[in-house]
Amino acid sequence: MRTYRIFIMACLFICFIFAGCTHRLKLTELDTGKTLKGVYDTTHKTITVTMPDGEVLSGKSHPASKNQYPGVHTPATAPKTGFGSGVPSGIKADDYAVLESEKTKLVMEVFLYFDSFSEKGYGFARTNDNKRYKISY
Repeated sequence: MRTYRIFIMACLFICFIFAGCTHRLKLTELDTGKTLKGVYDTTHKTITVTMPDGEVLSGKSHPASKNQYPGVHTPATAPKTGFGSGVPSGIKADDYAVLESEKTKLVMEVFLYFDSFSEKGYGFARTNDNKRYKISY
């Protein structure tokens, strides 16, 4: 009986490890209130967002505090992009990503923050066609 319990616990642990942790993102456009859906996979560090026309944007997330890009000197800022430089004013970010479309030149810049006290995630996104979104997960 004890061997059976150990086997079951080991199987559950392995399933947990391979399942990873994914969060469903809800992006609400600030100007219109329209919502988009996305997925944030914290195990593989990928973010995917589906646009209203079915276009899929995807990319890898990176810690916003990592200074892996030249020209960025403040540790808490994300890399410079065509949108401007780093994290927008008033935005707190743990993770940063640039999502790209495989079909068009649409690009989305994403900043995510997880509040461990409330156990909720928040964020901000903006696209190169001048749309801005608040994110919750």
